[in-house]
Amino acid sequence: MRAVVQNCIRRHRVALCRRHPLHSRARVGWPLCWLLAHNYDNQARLRELASRPHPPRVTIFHGSEDEVIPVFMGRQLASMFPRMITFHEVPGAGHNTILFDSRSQIFAAMGEQVRQ
Repeated sequence: MRAVVQNCIRRHRVALCRRHPLHSRARVGWPLCWLLAHNYDNQARLRELASRPHPPRVTIFHGSEDEVIPVFMGRQLASMFPRMITFHEVPGAGHNTILFDSRSQIFAAMGEQVRQ
């Protein structure tokens, strides 16, 4: 899935909706860090996107009650690229419920990006 999204971003100026803005394996903490097969360095990917002549808009949805990836990580990631990222903290949403708890907001954000 990650490769498909990145390929789409390379070809088109589209919004990237990330469920959980995981910075890196090291930031997840023990013991979960050992379960991750990949090291997702979203800061590096966002720096790449921000360096483009016309960087895409990025939308992050993060649950306030995420029990796996703390919401402060999403806020921090968004604050690093304020001109490029729109951050939505979804009250009460957890790691596994964010898509259900914010479904209408995600669709609205996607529709808004398509119209632009």
